[in-house]
Amino acid sequence: MPTIFAPRRLLLLSILTAVLAGCGANRNPLEVTIQRCPAAAFVDETANWVEFAGDDLTADQVVFDAMLSNLELTCNQDTQVESVVSFDVSVRGGPALDGPVEVTLPYYVVLLRDNSVIAAKKTYEVTFILDPDAPRAGSRETVRQVIDDIERTRRYDYELLIGFQMDPAAVAYNELR
Repeated sequence: MPTIFAPRRLLLLSILTAVLAGCGANRNPLEVTIQRCPAAAFVDETANWVEFAGDDLTADQVVFDAMLSNLELTCNQDTQVESVVSFDVSVRGGPALDGPVEVTLPYYVVLLRDNSVIAAKKTYEVTFILDPDAPRAGSRETVRQVIDDIERTRRYDYELLIGFQMDPAAVAYNELR
C-alpha cells in the first residue's frame, strides 16, 4: 500500500512547491520603496470661510460661506519632485445675500519642511459671482509645486498645506465653530 500513495504524495509535494515558488519568485518582501512626494492636506482652521453682513455673527447675517474639498495629489519624481494638487472651491450664498455680489477668495499653498519651516508659499485667488437666483458656485483649482533637487527630499519631509488666506478674526471664528 505505501507504494501506491508515494507517487500521489510526490505529485502533491511538487505542485505545492511550484505554487509557493511562483508566489514569491519575483518579489522581495523586505524591499522598501521610498516615495519622496510631499503629503497634502487642508488646514482645518482655514478650509472654511464664512462672510457676515455685519458684526453680528449669526446665521441670518451670513452673506456666503465657502469651503475647500476633494483634495487630490499626483506626484512625479525623477531628478526633481513635481507635485500637482487639485481641489474644489465651492461657495454658497446665505440669508444676507441681497443681490449680485462678486466674491474673490484668496487661498494659499504652503510647502512645509519638517513640519515647521515654510520652504515656499504662494497665494492665489478664485472669483465667483453670486446672486440670490444662482446662490451656488464652484471651481476646480489645480496648483503645481516643484522641488528642484530630489536630494533635498531625501534629507527632509515635506507637506503641501492648503487653506483660505484669512484675517486672524476669521481664523478665530473657525476655531470656535
